[in-house]
Amino acid sequence: YGATSSDSPAMVARRGWNLALSRQPLANCAKAIESYRDERSRQKNMSGNGDAIMVRDIYVAETDEQAWREAVPQIARFWQLATDNMWRGDSVSSDDLPKFTERFPYFPGGLTVKRLDEWGTSLIGCPETVVKKARKMIETAKPDSLVGMFSFGGLNHEQVTRSIELFATKVMPALGA
Repeated sequence: YGATSSDSPAMVARRGWNLALSRQPLANCAKAIESYRDERSRQKNMSGNGDAIMVRDIYVAETDEQAWREAVPQIARFWQLATDNMWRGDSVSSDDLPKFTERFPYFPGGLTVKRLDEWGTSLIGCPETVVKKARKMIETAKPDSLVGMFSFGGLNHEQVTRSIELFATKVMPALGA
C-alpha cells in the first residue's frame, strides 16, 4: 500500500499491509520504512512478511552523461503527465520539473535535476554509477525490494530495452542479485 505522509507507514503496518514507496526522496523512504517496521513489531498476530518496497525510475546507459541526457526529459514528461493527466506539448524541459512536482510535500520547492540525484529519487547513470547509488539506497533505507520503473515518460523501446539489458548484465550481478 502506498504511503506519502509521515503518518501513513504506521497506519499501513497496523492494517497488516505491505508498504510501497514510489519516487520519494531516499531520506523519506528510510524514515517511512523504519516507522513501518517499528509499528509492525508492536502489533500482535500479524500475517505475512510485512515487506517494504521502494520504487525507483531506473535508466542505465553507457555513460553517466548519456543516461542523464536521455532520462531527465522523460522524467520531466512523467511528472507532466502525472500533473496534467494528458500529454501537453511536443517536449518538456528539466526546467519544468519544479512546477510539476512542487505540490508534493516530500519535494519541498519541487524536484530539479540536481535534487533528482541528491535526494536519490532515481537511479540514473552508467552501470558502475547505478551500482554505487543502488548500494547506498539499500544500505540507507533497507527495503525488502527495490522495484525498477524502466519505462517512463516518452522513452522509446530501444532505450528501455538497452537500459534493462545493462541493468541485468552489469548492475544486478554486481549487487549479488
